[in-house]
Amino acid sequence: MPASERIVGVDVARALASLIMLQGHAFHGWASDAAKETGAYAFTRVLGTFPLPAFLVLAGAAMTLRLEVAHRRCEPPREVRRGMVRRGVRVLGYGYLLSLLYALIDGGLRWPVLLRADVLHAIGLSVALAAWIGVREDAAGRIDRDAFAHRAGLLGLALTLACPWLSALSQGTEGPARYVVGLLSDVPGVGLMPLVPLFAWLGMGAVAMRLVGPRLAEPKIAAALLALALAFLFIGRFATPPLHDLGPGTGRASLAIVANVVHLGGCGLVILALGGLIGDRLSGAPLRWIVRIGQGSLFLYAVHIPFCYGRLAGELRHSLDMGRATLAVLLLGLLSVLALALRDRLRDWARVRLTEGGAPT
Repeated sequence: MPASERIVGVDVARALASLIMLQGHAFHGWASDAAKETGAYAFTRVLGTFPLPAFLVLAGAAMTLRLEVAHRRCEPPREVRRGMVRRGVRVLGYGYLLSLLYALIDGGLRWPVLLRADVLHAIGLSVALAAWIGVREDAAGRIDRDAFAHRAGLLGLALTLACPWLSALSQGTEGPARYVVGLLSDVPGVGLMPLVPLFAWLGMGAVAMRLVGPRLAEPKIAAALLALALAFLFIGRFATPPLHDLGPGTGRASLAIVANVVHLGGCGLVILALGGLIGDRLSGAPLRWIVRIGQGSLFLYAVHIPFCYGRLAGELRHSLDMGRATLAVLLLGLLSVLALALRDRLRDWARVRLTEGGAPT
């Protein structure tokens, strides 16, 4: 989507989620056992609950914006749907590719590691499913923008309510089938982040962005969204414990998962609202850099993980107090952003070379 047609707040929100994700992984991988007993470390864990739902909320928001552009341009709904489904499948493929690369780095070429469902798998599947069921045409043959938000939101609600019973059925899956079922529902050991119920957060993002649209940049609208997000967060948080022992099973098979989805969905919407509030107040170089970070969130995810866990973490693993870990986190963040800038520079250089090479002489 051209820069002129983007809503800056969404890119800012994605940058916030990326940086919070980075600190969460780094502190978790590097803090010593003693450091993990401190209040400062506990705070990093609270922050660490925000990025996962935020990325799915932002995926739903970005899809809604893409459909708004397609509606204005009168793009054929079938082609838009096909392109979005392909995008989701690519992200799913990136998930498997990164699992392979991380396994090669750490020497862990085992099927449960290579085929487990992780964050990119959940995002990719959610995007593909939302596009498949939600991208429809209106009476004039253009993209029906309301249909996408309605369908994604209702499907998210249905999958959340069905999650305890679907999880109870899937938790006992064995053999090779568990690697497929684990993408869709809870399978211990391989279904870390399944489509059910994580799809609900994409639906929440689609509905929220359809409601606020470009007004996300207006402080009053962003503040109202933030208030609603905080209400979801606290209601879900306090409703979760009483529901732990209700439902057909434990974990995602208990009714507590419904309140947990509301709680974490609120976390994701908080990031979206903060993106709108912060984006409206930034300009110049700071805005350009944070937008670049937001647009490069997938690269940042891929590049920082090996340095938080596994072989490349080296002697940093579980060995730092919070002071030294904080310095190391700041350095990792700086190096990751510089790596992103280098990637963008190399990409621009390659594009120019290819253009020059293909130009007539």
